Amino acid sequence: MSFRKCVFWLGVVLVATVLAGCGDAKEKSMKFFNKGDALYEKGDYVKARLEFKNALQIEPKFARAYYMLAKVELREKNYRGAYGLASKAIDLDPDLWEARLFVAELLIMAKKIDDAREKVAAVLAKDPENARALLVNSLLLIQEKKAEEAEKTLRDMIAKGQEKVRACIVLAGLMKGQGRLKETEEITKQCLDGDEKNPALLFTLARVHMAAEDLSAAEEVYRQLIEYYPDRKSYLVALARFYSATKQPEKGEKISRSLVKDEPDRADYRALLARSYEEQEKPDLAIEVIKNAVAVLPEELRLGLLLAEIYERNDQADLSLETYKNLAENNPLKPNTRE
Repeated sequence: MSFRKCVFWLGVVLVATVLAGCGDAKEKSMKFFNKGDALYEKGDYVKARLEFKNALQIEPKFARAYYMLAKVELREKNYRGAYGLASKAIDLDPDLWEARLFVAELLIMAKKIDDAREKVAAVLAKDPENARALLVNSLLLIQEKKAEEAEKTLRDMIAKGQEKVRACIVLAGLMKGQGRLKETEEITKQCLDGDEKNPALLFTLARVHMAAEDLSAAEEVYRQLIEYYPDRKSYLVALARFYSATKQPEKGEKISRSLVKDEPDRADYRALLARSYEEQEKPDLAIEVIKNAVAVLPEELRLGLLLAEIYERNDQADLSLETYKNLAENNPLKPNTRE
């Protein structure tokens, strides 16, 4: 074989190897992404975040992974982080309209209506019937005090089955805010017809019952959620918080105890248990729970902060100050001042 042919076939082999490597990388990245997506749907946002980050380690320009990370951060109430990640997704893929509308909703929350309208208009210009864009546009109309126009849009969407669940939730929120509780209950139940186990609609119905002070009906809805989705711990958390809001901390304690027992590495479950003790005016037990939690989960800075706050709420200023000082000294994010 001539030298030129050898070089040619060597080049072919190298290109094929590189392409195969790229394919393997995309496949691995997608595997992490799909796992994260499933965890997100289950409500396990901590583990979902990790999987999306794993996907990005392999494919740093994976726009949809950035978008899903933004959704996780929103769930964790990290609005600035959510905005930054979604903006990164848009930079990588300007046609990822879900990310554009996600940013628009964040802008609405920040009362930056003009900026939000610009994002929505860009999507509607390309696709005037885009259901998600119409939904976000209805949110803009509500902010602009155009409730009747928003309600008409939302009712049309529900009738056509366009983003039906979210349209129903937004409409229910609009009517609830207007004090139309009976109508709100009716529209929510209408949307549940044929979709009886939809968790978002059931949550909406529970909140409507609470607004109407029908606490037994609200509790029943939360229990239905737990029955329908026994693997989703977030619904147990919701019921525990319902008991907290309705001054039934003993019931909340029972749920919190079971959550901590099942998943002792979850800081939020331990904080929930401590809160139930505080509500029962048992600060010593609350302090014991968080001290044990800090010992088991020393990397969870929020537990240390919570312990300091509990001390402070219970007139133990010296211990509170000492806890804050320890946090400042041992915080792994503390700048390195050594030369």
